[in-house]
Amino acid sequence: MALDTTCPVCTAPHARKLSLVYEEGLSSAIVTTQSVGKANTIGAHKITTTGTSTQVQQTQLSQSAAPPPPVAALVSAGARARGNAILVAFVLALLVAFANGKGFLHGLLFFVMTFIVGIVLSV
Repeated sequence: MALDTTCPVCTAPHARKLSLVYEEGLSSAIVTTQSVGKANTIGAHKITTTGTSTQVQQTQLSQSAAPPPPVAALVSAGARARGNAILVAFVLALLVAFANGKGFLHGLLFFVMTFIVGIVLSV
């Protein structure tokens, strides 16, 4: 039984996945070079150098089928730290308010006031 490679959308024959096109277009080679020379110093000295390099080549079709680059984090570490600090301040304000028997609204007011003072001092 032959593998059906017909595209289900446009019915083109021999359709291939982009990941396969990308992988097929990559090739790598390990190249080793060696050179021999003679140094003209006192006495004859033979100099031999060896080098190895790895090369990766990619076809244009493979480049166009490459996966997208990774996306940076949506929230920076500094913003995350500020958010955590705000959450801790809110919880502490509520705990202080409940410990003093004032209730939720008093804790919320205390938090808003501390938050505004924090913003003013950070500017």
